[in-house]
Amino acid sequence: MLHFLTRLLGANQASARHPIVTYGVALVAVGAAVLVRWLLDPALGPHWATVTLYGAVMAAVWYGGYRPALVATVFGYFVCNYLFMEPRGSIAFKHTHSYVGFALYLFSCSLMIGFGAALHASQRRFAEQQDALRLSEEQLRRALRAGRLGCFAWA
Repeated sequence: MLHFLTRLLGANQASARHPIVTYGVALVAVGAAVLVRWLLDPALGPHWATVTLYGAVMAAVWYGGYRPALVATVFGYFVCNYLFMEPRGSIAFKHTHSYVGFALYLFSCSLMIGFGAALHASQRRFAEQQDALRLSEEQLRRALRAGRLGCFAWA
């Protein structure tokens, strides 16, 4: 069952994907997050500018690993800073709360990226252990078959 779930969810596939695809998925996820934030702009105004980016960062780390997620983190923040934070239309850190907000955003994204990278590493180790187990089982089957070659039954 676990093998089926890891295949279904794409476990251990991030390292096998082409970098252009993984970075492309990260940028598309950021684009979708920015679009959702833009649609929510009448209700949110200049507040909660990065709230939709967390999902994009999680999607990027899940699909492509930590490097595309880092790109999504940085690129997404600067796009949202430009579009949704005051003064709009410029990338600015004019107030203390801007620096604190940026630091907290980086901290939160770093946690998500760290957990995602740890998940990918554990899935890689799991796949390696499964391969080693399959090899060991095959060697045991061969040894058992070879041991029966010189045996006969007295019936």
